[in-house]
Amino acid sequence: MEDFPAIHHDQQLFRFRIQDITAQLHNLHHVHNQSRSSVQPVQFHVKLVHQSQYKYINHSLNTETTVIEFTKTKTANRRFNMDMLKNYCEAHLILSSMLEVVGINRRDAFSGHIVEQIIEQGLIIGSRVSNVGHKVLWLCVHMKKVHLKHRYEPCMQLIERILMSNGINEGMVPASDSAIEKVLKRVRVGDGDEEEEEGRRERKRRQICASESDSCTVCMEEFNEGSEIACMPCSHLFHETCIVTWLKQSHYCPVCRFEVSTDG
Repeated sequence: MEDFPAIHHDQQLFRFRIQDITAQLHNLHHVHNQSRSSVQPVQFHVKLVHQSQYKYINHSLNTETTVIEFTKTKTANRRFNMDMLKNYCEAHLILSSMLEVVGINRRDAFSGHIVEQIIEQGLIIGSRVSNVGHKVLWLCVHMKKVHLKHRYEPCMQLIERILMSNGINEGMVPASDSAIEKVLKRVRVGDGDEEEEEGRRERKRRQICASESDSCTVCMEEFNEGSEIACMPCSHLFHETCIVTWLKQSHYCPVCRFEVSTDG
């Protein structure tokens, strides 16, 4: 399903939980030793289960919304000396490598958080009186990432419907291509200022304060946090595809009727 056409918005939702499964996996008749052997140190067994659920949502003007979905699951297991949890750097390296095996990149913000939680919970499990005598302590991390991929009916069809419904599609004068290129500013949804290199020169890209509830006036779809959008000189915001398509039909801003040049 990776070739699902024309993905307009891509969202990801992630959650995880950590579970001590030592008691479940040990035999009910296991006899506890009151002291742990120094010859055979306690082992820590980590199991990672990462479920990726993909949902392709097709929004259409003519038919009902359709959803295509499927799930992929990856697992990883690793056993090592319990005392290694006390060495943060070594434990972090082992656990980060495990997360990459199941598809969690160590550069992801939540990768470090998961590692820290595993180390913390592992030390708690190792200190429990109920676990004294076990040669292996087990911990399972359940992770689920939901990929929401939205596809919308082409904006051109929607714009045509808007124009026809308002009875103003006749006699409209489009803006020139050069004027469209000149007036549109590309900005990123977020807060603050950032500098980035584009080609061989650096420039400041102004960011705007916008939340995911803000939407494009043309297609009425919400902006994604961090996405790049187009800003008119009148400060009204749109998806770039939407406003370019609109201006090729009419040289006025669809919100305030700011006028864009029609000269070539």
